[in-house]
Amino acid sequence: MSKVFIAMSIVLLMMPELAIQQSNSDAHADVGTIIVLLISKDKAYLAADSRVGHENGQFDDHGCKVIEVTPKLLFAAAGRVAFGPHSSRFSAEDEAYSAVRDAMSSDLGTLKNEPMLSLAADWGMKVAMQFQTAYSNGLTVLASDGRFVPIVQGIFVSVDDSNSVKYAEAPVYYDPPRPGFRGMLFKSHSEVEEVPEGYLNIQDYGQTGIVDEFKNLSTSRAREDRAAWLGEKRELLSSEYAIHLVEKTIELNPDKFVVGGPIDVAEITPSNGVHWIRRKDECRQP
Repeated sequence: MSKVFIAMSIVLLMMPELAIQQSNSDAHADVGTIIVLLISKDKAYLAADSRVGHENGQFDDHGCKVIEVTPKLLFAAAGRVAFGPHSSRFSAEDEAYSAVRDAMSSDLGTLKNEPMLSLAADWGMKVAMQFQTAYSNGLTVLASDGRFVPIVQGIFVSVDDSNSVKYAEAPVYYDPPRPGFRGMLFKSHSEVEEVPEGYLNIQDYGQTGIVDEFKNLSTSRAREDRAAWLGEKRELLSSEYAIHLVEKTIELNPDKFVVGGPIDVAEITPSNGVHWIRRKDECRQP
């Protein structure tokens, strides 16, 4: 069942203008991409690298991982975001557009009460069904030693009717088969969160290790980096800091195959909706 979680986070540091708020979500997927979300009640920045790995061991740096679904809605996905032959290819981005089309044509009361949650839940359900069908037809899914691990995660960032910026997470989980147990292998649940007034939430998806280090200030280099940033009177809630965190992942991640390339970043506010700060030419949308 989908649940709404409002500001379920831990305060890390008090600043004159903003406090930093970090979610303890365990829904991050350890995959070849890095997506960073900086979000407050009235502004958000969504940034991502461009490197896309292929099954043949090659990669290219032309991936468009942040997309503008509507003038007031951004979407990104981390994990296995596409598979299948060209004629019937699954795409996490296509499913996001589909979820929005369904919402616009629906008169369900839930869409009026919590549209972000409805979008995320619809996306997660459809993606889980796509994986279930593909698995039945021979799709190989690699799982960690743990159970119920997320294999793909959708991130929706939007302005709601109350002029607050919110984000919703929709992880799709794979629960590996176990002896004597039968059931759905692919499941999804969705959460939507609004950041309280005066707080900044730093979220990361995909290759999260480096960003986690720098947002948690867990090492001396992270603490020195934060002090230097603030010492130059640069804001944490900014496109520059979102880019900085992605750059740090590209620079310091030990596996250079999985992250890299140009960085795309978009801003979203109640007054202006989506505004692109950086975007590759091949990513012009919608």
